[in-house]
Amino acid sequence: MPRSFDVSVDSPASVEQILRAFGEPEYWAARLTAFDDGAGTLDQLSVDADQRVDVGFRVGLFRDRLPEVIVKFAPSDLALVHNQKWSRIGDDRVRGEIRVDVS
Repeated sequence: MPRSFDVSVDSPASVEQILRAFGEPEYWAARLTAFDDGAGTLDQLSVDADQRVDVGFRVGLFRDRLPEVIVKFAPSDLALVHNQKWSRIGDDRVRGEIRVDVS
């Protein structure tokens, strides 16, 4: 069942720094490497002229770390599929829309 929630976080980084970092493949590669020794793949990354960032990546879930009841009902490997959109709101805010699905 889908769930939505709002989160707000203050950052010492500027809007430009945040959007520039989110638009770099190296940023996402470092994040994926930090997650269980690179168990993920960067599937999509684009930045448009207004610095809107659209990113998609997949992180594998290790069957040996999942509860047995889930493993019984999952016929194949499971993955978290992340799709994120980041954009500027005004001069001093960034908005992120993040969707996570289990495949």
